[in-house]
Amino acid sequence: MASVEFRDVDKIYPGDIRAASDINLTVEDRELLVLVGPSGCGKSTVLRMVAGLEEATSGCIFFDGINVTDLPPKDRDIAMVFQNYALYPHMNVYDNMAFGLKLRKHPKEEIGELVLDTARILGIEQLLERKPKALSGGQRQRVALGRAIVRKPSVFLFDEPLSNLDAKMRVQMRTEIRRLNLDIQTTMIYVTHDQVEAMTLGDRLAVMDEGTIQQVGTPIELYNRPVNRFVGEFIGSPAMNFFEGKLSGTGETPVFKASFTSFPVPERFRSSPGSLVGRTLTLGVRPEDLYISVPDGNEGGFHHTEVVIDVSETLGNEMIFHVDAGGHRMVVREDPDVNGSYGDRVRLSIDLDRIHFFDGGTGASLLAG
Repeated sequence: MASVEFRDVDKIYPGDIRAASDINLTVEDRELLVLVGPSGCGKSTVLRMVAGLEEATSGCIFFDGINVTDLPPKDRDIAMVFQNYALYPHMNVYDNMAFGLKLRKHPKEEIGELVLDTARILGIEQLLERKPKALSGGQRQRVALGRAIVRKPSVFLFDEPLSNLDAKMRVQMRTEIRRLNLDIQTTMIYVTHDQVEAMTLGDRLAVMDEGTIQQVGTPIELYNRPVNRFVGEFIGSPAMNFFEGKLSGTGETPVFKASFTSFPVPERFRSSPGSLVGRTLTLGVRPEDLYISVPDGNEGGFHHTEVVIDVSETLGNEMIFHVDAGGHRMVVREDPDVNGSYGDRVRLSIDLDRIHFFDGGTGASLLAG
């Protein structure tokens, strides 16, 4: 097993294209860390630098304190699983899994034991004689995982391995990858653009945008205390609602005024550095912190405003309402028994204990740090 550490790592392509900038990150021994962000944010570039498939322009990468920045991939003791399964079509499952061990001159009996043990872990022992064309997408992905596991590497690298699977199989496979991390106790770095996948898999997440790491933390830390608007918007589905407004008022109780509503700023924001009054801020509210119907006895801490329901989506376990508040679109997540249809004018309640404020210019959270 190994920890992985990035120290001041940059990757700049010709034309001054900065794919990764000032990467400082430690992946702890046996941790499953997820690099998550939109397409083009640099997450795959960071993963490829760990593998040695991309050369860092500056900075260093360490495995257990040993500088591996200039080591070729074959000397890094890593195994990588790609979006493309990259199986040999003319080989059966057994030979695909055993191929790397044969190249390293492992004894035949040892290879057989490793392949069989790994096949049992993944539930594919009955498929060892089949060729890839006779397997489903999920089975091929298990074989690709098995080929990596048999090598017993210090670090596993996953580059969007579930992108080619259907929605049901993705859910099943991400559960199996998480269980695999717990079973074999190996350090894993996992890249995905899917924030739901990231939240369910990772011990910690590193959210990236435009080549830089925006925030690192546990899924619940990133969800509850995003350091900036980008993280708040990217983490969570449906995404956080945002509204621009200004702060006004006198004394110790500034008022946030948007075009469709206004309310006193909760006390926890009043200790933020600098004067709040006069500043342009962005209000962030998650869909589950908006209510069309607040249960009796829970009125305290809520602000109320009127909205019109535009679209309602029935998902069985919940309702998703798209509402209009004076030209502002909002998404509301509600219980499945809450009723509402197109054109209904309803009272919307905002849980002020759960709102976020972000600086209108920098996007930084007023609660960051």
